[in-house]
Amino acid sequence: NIWRIDITGKASINLTNITDGYGQFGGSSKGVHVDQHNFVAFVTDSASKKFRMLVGNDGGVAYSDNEGTTFSAPKNGYNTTQFYGADKKNGADAYVGGMQDNSSWFSPPNGTADSTTAWNFAWGGDGYEAAWHYADPNKIIVSSQYNRLGRSLDGGNSFQNIVGDVTDVGSGKAPFFTKVAKSKQDPDLIFIMGSSGVWRSPDFGNTWRNIKLQGGSFGGTSTFSQIKISLVDPQVVWVGSNVDPTGGMFVSENGGYNFTKTNGYQEVDMGRITGLSTHPTDRNTAYVTFSFADAPKILRTTDLGQTWEDISGFGTGNESTTGFPDVATFCVLVMPYNTDIIWAGTEIGIFESTDGAASWHFLDGNLPAAAVYDLSIVNDQVIAATHGRGVWTVTLPELSGYEPPDVALAPILNGAQYTSNGLEVSLNLREVYDSTQVLVGGTPVFTLFNTTPVDTTVAFAFTPDSSGIYEISAVAYDSTRQLFTESFMLEMLSFGNPQPSFATEFTADDSRLFVGEDFEITRYFGFLSEAIHSKHDYDNEKTITYTLTVPITVAQTDAFIEYDDVAIVEPGEAGSKFGDPNFYDYVVIEGSKDGFNWVPLADGYDSRWDADWLNIFNNG
Repeated sequence: NIWRIDITGKASINLTNITDGYGQFGGSSKGVHVDQHNFVAFVTDSASKKFRMLVGNDGGVAYSDNEGTTFSAPKNGYNTTQFYGADKKNGADAYVGGMQDNSSWFSPPNGTADSTTAWNFAWGGDGYEAAWHYADPNKIIVSSQYNRLGRSLDGGNSFQNIVGDVTDVGSGKAPFFTKVAKSKQDPDLIFIMGSSGVWRSPDFGNTWRNIKLQGGSFGGTSTFSQIKISLVDPQVVWVGSNVDPTGGMFVSENGGYNFTKTNGYQEVDMGRITGLSTHPTDRNTAYVTFSFADAPKILRTTDLGQTWEDISGFGTGNESTTGFPDVATFCVLVMPYNTDIIWAGTEIGIFESTDGAASWHFLDGNLPAAAVYDLSIVNDQVIAATHGRGVWTVTLPELSGYEPPDVALAPILNGAQYTSNGLEVSLNLREVYDSTQVLVGGTPVFTLFNTTPVDTTVAFAFTPDSSGIYEISAVAYDSTRQLFTESFMLEMLSFGNPQPSFATEFTADDSRLFVGEDFEITRYFGFLSEAIHSKHDYDNEKTITYTLTVPITVAQTDAFIEYDDVAIVEPGEAGSKFGDPNFYDYVVIEGSKDGFNWVPLADGYDSRWDADWLNIFNNG
């Protein structure tokens, strides 16, 4: 904020708030960014004692000609914006990016941007990485701190929050510097990360799935954490924040559904990375960059992280023998037309190798000696997001007509259900594959072939060995590649012989007789014995079931079911009854003759069934 100081005596002053960026003192920002760094006042009219106040802050420059009553904050013309990441619209000279303390902005989608172009505001907060959908120019994703994402489906006319089911949002749950992994071959596929793992979206942010990483911490909340989809093959996904002798990054070879921790680097005790890049033609090659003084700046793996080598010439010494500077390094770009040409973005500009990293030199050209945080290729251009001099591009004739490698995309598993006739599985076969297999618990149970890309539902006889929750997935085969789908957990029941009666005290030994998610037989604190428990608290907007797999013959007369329970569930509106849309949460006991068609044995009920239950619910 900016304050005016009036000296009212030898030992007294009076403070007047001029700008109030966060509304802490009853004022307003007046359009001036917070985080002030410089302040200059100079006379504009000595006769009338007029002067201009000029302030420099994280938002740029602002000035006032009326002693701070109002301010102007010009945004164009001096090209000093600090970009963290940028992307280009396919087929047009339009760009989108996130800026330090300056939100996310994009240039006119149908224009030709240059150094004088006024950009359009997209999303507030600190701006970070962005993605312009490669196949559908109406789709744009931008980001701000702690995994806050905005998406446009109308070419930037409007942006909406798309965090959705992501729970890793906010301080302590996500990196301040939000990372967004994107793919040109599979442009609907994006990733972010947080404290609970990697978050995968197959539909450009409509839905999200959390992927847990096994084998050690990957630093999901660290600003140093990075995530990237291979430029060659979207089945290969990298994530991590650290490479040292004890271990390295995590890599997935099945589209980001499972990750394996890679080996560490043994020659030098490294640590946190400052960048992650992949190779344009070799799926097994990736690069991590560092900013430690007197130590390697770029490590390369050519075998999916089994081994790493320093390509910056430091080795075990404190100075490069190949011309690489001892400065912070953020990204690597390998030219697809000649993979011996490598560009490295550093804090003093771009360094180039034309001999596969045997030697390095400062890149000739007019790019300022500014920090280069991100380098990418779209069409025939290289896009450089600099941290202090805006976005720069260069058109290379060798990239004329360039398109990312053409690879087969994985099929999409839309859903599955278990019926009286077996399994029904809905698949989007996006390519013509050699074959596609449906898997139950990782075991192939059905094979299909397609001659054209097609949305299809296949039905086939299947009976599980026992009742349980089974993982349903599919894998397609394309030449030497395996292309994996998402998996679904599906309840499938297998009944034994019917019994004339059944009784249980719900002990842990009896849990094998029941099937269902989000219920378990256990003894919670405060209970005298074991019982069936949902989560405390149970999830919203979700139906959960617990099914007894022992069939019971119901007597024609005097049949009964008896049990004790406590149902602290949200009550419906006053006067509502079971079956009404405003009955909300409830518990119901259902029965079935075939395990597929279920009917209530009595009306469902909520916490209003018992006055004590309702009182507990209302009192939290």
